[in-house]
Amino acid sequence: MDYQDVITRETAPMMTELYCISTDNESFYYCTGSEEVQFRGEIWRPAAINRSAFSVDDQLGNYTVTLNAPISDVFARYLAGNPIQQARLAIYRIFEADAFQPVFVGKIKGSVQFDPDKKVISAQFMAGSMILGRIVPSIVYSAYCNNVLFDARCGVKRDTYKVSITVTGAAGREVTAAAIAGYPANYFVRGVIEFDGYRRSITEQNGSVVTLRLPFGADFKAGVNAALYPGCDKAPGTCRDKFKNLRPAGNRGFLGMPSIPDRNPVVYGFR
Repeated sequence: MDYQDVITRETAPMMTELYCISTDNESFYYCTGSEEVQFRGEIWRPAAINRSAFSVDDQLGNYTVTLNAPISDVFARYLAGNPIQQARLAIYRIFEADAFQPVFVGKIKGSVQFDPDKKVISAQFMAGSMILGRIVPSIVYSAYCNNVLFDARCGVKRDTYKVSITVTGAAGREVTAAAIAGYPANYFVRGVIEFDGYRRSITEQNGSVVTLRLPFGADFKAGVNAALYPGCDKAPGTCRDKFKNLRPAGNRGFLGMPSIPDRNPVVYGFR
């Protein structure tokens, strides 16, 4: 490094990166460094967040960045929801002289990864301009349903399947409630539990106990009230028997092709 490089580095303004993570109904504001930052009328709080370098795929034109953050109630909800909520990310660089520079604006891409050993969540975001340029079919040929349970195209009413419970035990990812035992095995698997505005995916069900993908915080304990919603494996039999929604009136219900061959006849021939 020569003399001019040293001078340039020493006289460069101090820089802080700001991260805004938002969904349709709430936003969270974080910053690097150890002190809060006031910017655009919001308070951006210090957090142990880091990101990858920006990556560009020359063939697909994708412009992406990966955000890494420790497990907390804020970040866990994107991993624990079913389906994962659509999150947006905006990154700004702000300098001492009140100057700022937008760096990135995009949406979450694919799934969120969780490292249980390091207790870190990693999420990849794709720039908004690239998302608009992608061609993504809304329906694909599949033996399983294309809909998300309780969405408008599915047509099943969410409140109809709500099960209110009083928690009698909460130990890590396991939740106990007497009402759970009154439902068939795996009735709530792939479903969710809601408490105080937060959601967690249900991965197992055994008697009066359900196991969550991630635990709730300290406020979730014996005596609190919560709501359970069943899950769907998107198979036609489940739609017919569990939700009575295989062929309802109107243009809703099961949206899959159960008779589609599971072996490509062009490759394997007919039997």
